[in-house]
Amino acid sequence: MGSGRSGLYSGASPAGLSPVAGDLVLRSPQYDYFDYMSRRKDVDPDGKLDIVAHGSSEIIKLEINGKELLVDARTISRILAHSKKHKKKQPIRLLSCETGSKADGFAQNLANKLNTIVYAPTELVWAFPSGRHIVAPRDPNKPDHPHPTLRGSFIPFYPGGKKK
Repeated sequence: MGSGRSGLYSGASPAGLSPVAGDLVLRSPQYDYFDYMSRRKDVDPDGKLDIVAHGSSEIIKLEINGKELLVDARTISRILAHSKKHKKKQPIRLLSCETGSKADGFAQNLANKLNTIVYAPTELVWAFPSGRHIVAPRDPNKPDHPHPTLRGSFIPFYPGGKKK
């Protein structure tokens, strides 16, 4: 998981969580990634709900009332169940590093819990000030930068692991 803290973007709802602008954004006011991602041109692509948070293959990080929490797919599925923004079976796109890097990890578990397709990145997600974002591993020579040539991708995870 990247450096920085995650927390809520805005609003209040059950458990203090609120989707905004087509997304569920779990953000930190001190970390530019979230501001840069808010400038992306492909918000809610093809009806997908974007979830923007720090992530890893098994968990994502959020902040509630100043306390950082590491949460699994079950917790996020419960949050979405109480969200007016998320429609039942609406596809999800995780803009959370490495959440699609493991076949039986966070993305697959979320797809199973929500019974919908989840698109997740195989590597780190890098956001630029313009809102452009890429999926790439770290540059071994400059660890705070994406690799100049290697790229990852967003891959689909289907409920039950089945491809349609």
